[in-house]
Amino acid sequence: MVGESIKNVEFSPEVALGFEIKSLDYVHAHPSYFRGVRMARFYQVIWIEQGEATFMVDFEQVRLRSGEMLIIVPDRSYTFDTESQYTGKLMIFTRLFLNQTPSIEQLVNSSILLNPLLPHPVVAVERDIFAHYLAVLDSELKREDSVTHQRIVHRMLEIILLAAERTMRETSNDVLNQTDLPLRYRFCNEVEKHFRQHRSVEFYCQQIGMNDKALNRAVKQSVGKSAKAYIDDRVILEAKRLLSYGDSSVKEIAYTLGFSDDSNFYKFFFKHTSLTPLAFRRQYR
Repeated sequence: MVGESIKNVEFSPEVALGFEIKSLDYVHAHPSYFRGVRMARFYQVIWIEQGEATFMVDFEQVRLRSGEMLIIVPDRSYTFDTESQYTGKLMIFTRLFLNQTPSIEQLVNSSILLNPLLPHPVVAVERDIFAHYLAVLDSELKREDSVTHQRIVHRMLEIILLAAERTMRETSNDVLNQTDLPLRYRFCNEVEKHFRQHRSVEFYCQQIGMNDKALNRAVKQSVGKSAKAYIDDRVILEAKRLLSYGDSSVKEIAYTLGFSDDSNFYKFFFKHTSLTPLAFRRQYR
């Protein structure tokens, strides 16, 4: 089962395979454990069979309805819905579990659903078929004596992810634009590597080899916001993460994020959130 840390959640070493399916009834049975902002070091696939639920992923509301699925990739902050009435399943698995099979590793590298640089999309899946897949997979997890056990679990997870990936590519034109993906990945990767030190569009223009007008136009078409807005949003997201589940002082966070002093960080954070860093921290403590 999931480790018992409240904030940073590790996958339990007792689950040797690195893969587990749990009923979402477990959330309702342990509401105090699931309250508050958390960060997991593993993948989570949340599927709602009946009812509706609202989760928070990186401080944005994500609404799930009956028959819909959400994947939370590792190292994203999230909050479970402990109040709404819903049923379903939670699949959890580690990076190592995925990387043990070349075909799934290839899927991860090209996936919309599993890409940490893309939004956290909601996918509508065929409920009866998905329930069948999960039931068969759950049954296989109990057959640990089989020498082919791990390979079968890998194959079945791959089928589930491929089916969801196909649905996502067929129905979500706003999330996927094939002509924009290479630039989107490159820009987002560069921001991910450098946002703590560099917040100017000019820096990323140099990294990518485009002028600022061309980069802004391409990022706007692909991501839906300007390059500067994307960079600032990434800094704010990291600030929110550090404020909500870390013990660092505001001054230490400001230094970590490349601000010359904490007053500049205060101004930057308030401009983008209408809250001071301490006021935001109090909401999640």
